[in-house]
Amino acid sequence: MLCWWRGCGAHHEPTASRSSRRTQNLKIKTFVGTSANALKVQVWTALIAILLLKYLQLRSRFAWSLANLVALLRMNLFTHRDLWAWLDQPFTGPPTVLTAAQPELNLG
Repeated sequence: MLCWWRGCGAHHEPTASRSSRRTQNLKIKTFVGTSANALKVQVWTALIAILLLKYLQLRSRFAWSLANLVALLRMNLFTHRDLWAWLDQPFTGPPTVLTAAQPELNLG
């Protein structure tokens, strides 16, 4: 198996320890652009997103599966919550925000 980046110059032979590891496939459903640079940017963006999700999964005290974490992050994307508190206790309600009554405009 050759290195996938250009200029590596190394040739890696599969060993028993390497072949016994679990592999993860990165599935990207559609690509926005078709140029080589666009594809590289999209693959790197997907890898960074996976890395951030794995970090959140490992940092939390709740036993998240990666699929559940992604699904609940999507659902709570536009809610104003403390991320670290939500990761540890995801099923508590959002904090109540007290808003003052809006004054009426007197046009008379």
